[in-house]
Amino acid sequence: MALATTLPRTARPVRAAHSARSTQSRQPIRLTSRGRAAVFFLLSVVTLLLILVAAGGTSADASANAGGPATASVVVQAGDSLWSIAKSLQPNGDPRSMMQTLADLNGLTRGELVTGQQLIVPISG
Repeated sequence: MALATTLPRTARPVRAAHSARSTQSRQPIRLTSRGRAAVFFLLSVVTLLLILVAAGGTSADASANAGGPATASVVVQAGDSLWSIAKSLQPNGDPRSMMQTLADLNGLTRGELVTGQQLIVPISG
């Protein structure tokens, strides 16, 4: 009777798994449905924020006066004063009330204007 020598089942030849992986080209990342949903949500939020930032910069006049009177903007010319602009906007009335309205709309604490400055002015209906 001959004795047969057998190896235990757990003994396997050693493979160089790490070295084989490093020489192969990397496979693209595969996203699960949860991963795709997360990426879509993140891109949607970023896009929405960009739209809000872009829209906020173009509608400064409307956002400053939400619910208030209709407005337009006037560029201050050389020699203009708050008094002269108020008088041109309200030629038959007292310019002092219009000056106060202009100061409130534009956040002016003093009556100093700079040439080229844009002022928000109310539009009389």
